[in-house]
Amino acid sequence: MSYFERLELKARELQEKTKKNFSTNREEDVEELTSYMRDYMNQLVAEEHLSEADALEKAKSVFYVKRTRPEEEKELERIAYYESIDPATEEAIGLAYGSRIILGIVLGAIIGIFGQIYYDGTIWGIVLWIMIGLGMLLGVGLGLASHAGISKSRGK
Repeated sequence: MSYFERLELKARELQEKTKKNFSTNREEDVEELTSYMRDYMNQLVAEEHLSEADALEKAKSVFYVKRTRPEEEKELERIAYYESIDPATEEAIGLAYGSRIILGIVLGAIIGIFGQIYYDGTIWGIVLWIMIGLGMLLGVGLGLASHAGISKSRGK
């Protein structure tokens, strides 16, 4: 088994160990990784006749892991999505939201007028405003559904 295969095996073991015993105290893990790095540097000096400084640089490049938080990754994906969106798709999404909100308000107003008349015999009242608000929520929901459909068809 080569050094890199052993190193990969140790890294997997360490990853499993970390998953099982996740804690804020990682001194033991840091010490273990440091010893792997030290062993690798010693091997580079002995077998490839590198200087200690060159071995350290090579070991740093081998053991380097870029850390990103999930929030940063999501933000980068969101930025990439909106930078790559074409104006026609952007306009279609805006029109879908606007049309669905207007449709929701109209439906809410119609239902609200009849509900208000049934409730106390007048056209204007609390039932009308509640139904208009619910209509707006319906419109936003339909707009989101349209946005999802447009985005999904764009991804094909």
